Amino acid sequence: MGNERKTIRLVYPQWQGGDITRWISEIKDSEEASHGYVLGSQLLNFLAPSGNNEVLTVPVSTDKIERKVSDGVLDRDVIVQSRQKRLWKCCVLLLPIKL
Repeated sequence: MGNERKTIRLVYPQWQGGDITRWISEIKDSEEASHGYVLGSQLLNFLAPSGNNEVLTVPVSTDKIERKVSDGVLDRDVIVQSRQKRLWKCCVLLLPIKL
């Protein structure tokens, strides 16, 4: 086992924290509109070829949440609580561990 390098594509459909209604006043439901970030990550993954690179998708919940601003960040508490758990699941797949 040497210093092998591996390139991956990480699809991270993080919608919590997104607030498109801030810029487009015609959209009234910020939570529903923010779920568009999930679709956007899927479209980008589809439209931009990954070549021979492995594609890993970080699992992100699409459950409804109570949206609130903490420390100036929308949905901050939800993002912080779940970030490590989600990224850990994804990064475990990259570790070259032999048992």
